[in-house]
Amino acid sequence: MRRIFLRFFFTMLGAMVFAFIVVLGLTFWLMPTPPSAELRDVIRPIAGLIILIRTVPGLICMAAVCYVLARQMARPLEHLRTAIRRFSAGDLQQRASPALGRRRDEIGQLARDFDAMAERIAALLSAQQRLLRDISHELRSPLARQQIAIGLLRERIEDAKSINTIDRIELEAERLDNLIAELLTLARLDNDSEHDARTSFDLAEIVRSVVADANYEATRRNRSVRLLDCQPCRIDGTCAVIRRAIDNVVRNAVRHTADGSTVDVTLESGAVARLRVRDHGPGVPDDTLGDIFRPFYRLDDARDRNAGGTGIGLAIAHRAVHHHGGQITARNAPTGGLEVEILLPTCRPADETHEIPTPPVEP
Repeated sequence: MRRIFLRFFFTMLGAMVFAFIVVLGLTFWLMPTPPSAELRDVIRPIAGLIILIRTVPGLICMAAVCYVLARQMARPLEHLRTAIRRFSAGDLQQRASPALGRRRDEIGQLARDFDAMAERIAALLSAQQRLLRDISHELRSPLARQQIAIGLLRERIEDAKSINTIDRIELEAERLDNLIAELLTLARLDNDSEHDARTSFDLAEIVRSVVADANYEATRRNRSVRLLDCQPCRIDGTCAVIRRAIDNVVRNAVRHTADGSTVDVTLESGAVARLRVRDHGPGVPDDTLGDIFRPFYRLDDARDRNAGGTGIGLAIAHRAVHHHGGQITARNAPTGGLEVEILLPTCRPADETHEIPTPPVEP
């Protein structure tokens, strides 16, 4: 916005200076010539001083007028730009009318059009989240009854082939239940309902617990999860949400790492907490590294279905980290496999500021 201000300021100043020079030149051109040479010799030495004395105050006044006009032109655009940036950052209640709604010019109309657009977008997003929550809740009741019926049916059937069929039905019901749980979590993250009670906690304890649980389950699949480094660091946030995000990233790595391989987890503390989760799987194409954090995105439907993924875990991790002021990125390791990195701001004194560096790959 400073560019608009400077451009408008110098344009007006240049126009006023040009007009001032033209008027001044016409004034001297039309000024009558002194009748005698003696009078011209007296006036000539002080003519420059007289011109300077008359010109400088006029130039100062013109510069002040240009500054005020340029400021009046740039200020409403700055208000509108701030409202747009806050709205795009996730503040759906941000509006431009409180600062610009009373204007009757084109800028005021632009602000009102922006507010109308913001109201429409906020209403659509709210309806989408409400629909997602309602459908998820409504599906859980018949699913719970189905699981009870499967258990009762299992007790009455002794045929091995029928039992295998029931096992398959039960497995699919469990996957559906997990999918509904992920949808509810995603809806709560979008609605910020899980971010009210924030506390300070040690991220290292969360990482150790997640790694221990994931390693216990990975051993059944001839895989393992190891913690290479885990430095203590405290962060402010919702412990359950951060744990869910890290758990989703680690479990996703376990699903896609090669049989007999290890998922490596590293936590480094500093200005920001840096968590790296690296598997030894096939990786993903470079042009899809940002897409894996989108809900329901599947790089390979058959592979993800066999691995038991829902396509929501990394999306939940991305939104949870984003709500905590952090960043999550993915890149292919040079020696193979996918490495996911999470950056989270750590607790700090009030007089310090820790900025998260911009990652080389944007999700």
